[in-house]
Amino acid sequence: MNNSTAFKLAQLPTNSLRVGVDPHKHRHAVVLRTAQAHTLTKFTMVQDRTAFEELLRRCEQFRQRGAADSVVFAIEPGGHYWRNLGYFLVDHGATFRLINPFTLKRQRDGDDLTHRKTDYRDAEMAADLLGQGRYTWTALPQGNYAELRQAHATYEQLREEITRTKLQLTTALDGLFPEFRRVFKQLDGRTALTILRTGAQPAQLATLGVDDWLARLRREHGPHPLMQAKARALHALAARSLGVPAGAEALTCQVQLLAERLTFLLTQGQQAEAELIRWFGGFAESRFLLSLRGLGVIHAAGLLAHIGEIRQYSGVKQLSKLAGITPTEDTSADHHAARTPMSKKGRRGLRAVLWRAVIGLLRHNETFAQYVHRLTSRPAHAHPLKKREAIGAAMNKLLRIVYALLKKQTLFDPATAQGR
Repeated sequence: MNNSTAFKLAQLPTNSLRVGVDPHKHRHAVVLRTAQAHTLTKFTMVQDRTAFEELLRRCEQFRQRGAADSVVFAIEPGGHYWRNLGYFLVDHGATFRLINPFTLKRQRDGDDLTHRKTDYRDAEMAADLLGQGRYTWTALPQGNYAELRQAHATYEQLREEITRTKLQLTTALDGLFPEFRRVFKQLDGRTALTILRTGAQPAQLATLGVDDWLARLRREHGPHPLMQAKARALHALAARSLGVPAGAEALTCQVQLLAERLTFLLTQGQQAEAELIRWFGGFAESRFLLSLRGLGVIHAAGLLAHIGEIRQYSGVKQLSKLAGITPTEDTSADHHAARTPMSKKGRRGLRAVLWRAVIGLLRHNETFAQYVHRLTSRPAHAHPLKKREAIGAAMNKLLRIVYALLKKQTLFDPATAQGR
């Protein structure tokens, strides 16, 4: 697919009714514009099926009145509020395009230096940018691809929440019991969480006998083995802890609450991971992706969740643009940037999956390890890459391999990947 402006303009009917939509949580602003940028009407609608059906009826009424060839919707995808309307339009055979919010903002501010902003103004700008060919296509996932996308999104949200809770727990322990991390490097271990849930205030631990404390921990710990050696070491540090006594009671309560939250989130994370793996295992594509040694099942599922059905892409460059990892040139007059960073004009989630996948491949896949080593160790006249730049190049290589595996429905061949 050629995404040049000329190609995009050619896809729009010459005489089309352009409907700009600025979506919000409860009400959407709608502006109907002709191909000559004349505003026919503007109104707001609530987010429900009756209002959406009324929108289609009014658009068809104005299309017939103006003898337009078709109706095309231009939606500014601010947040997730546009998705309900997008799926509704697809189900009713309507055509819509997305307008980048950043592009819309810059265009709006450039046209009106007073920086006037209203919902109707944004809807008008969306319709105008559609007419200029400054829009993007999107294919809403359907069927099992939609289920996989949502399962992966749930997994990632829980993963981020677990990381956030761990950071909060670390901050609280730095004040209450800073020596805790010397003994327990990981806060998500069973023994560490049991200690934190039962109370980790050093002054109280120091007054308890170590055997009595261990007996209490065993009752709370359940059937799993208790790391007694580490628990004893922690008890020995409690008497000489540098923990701040002021506010220790409240801080102990916070640590207990955070530990309980982390325990609950870890359980939910395991459930979300199992659900993600279940959906991924139902795809025939899973066999081809997992043939790439070192690509874990979670990373493979994340790639397929973001890419979707491979038949909608006509070339691997579309995947690079989708991820936003295409190199960005920076030149002006005599200035030429020595490095070409990623454009990052794409899906942040897909870039994160690619980055984590490549890190794993560098450890377990000789093809990728040799590829990155070759880029970072080539002679000076050949401009060797820094490690992060080489990883970015490996992300592109991974996308090319994934595209070939899914397109050709074949297993990974190291000799083919290395060009032999």
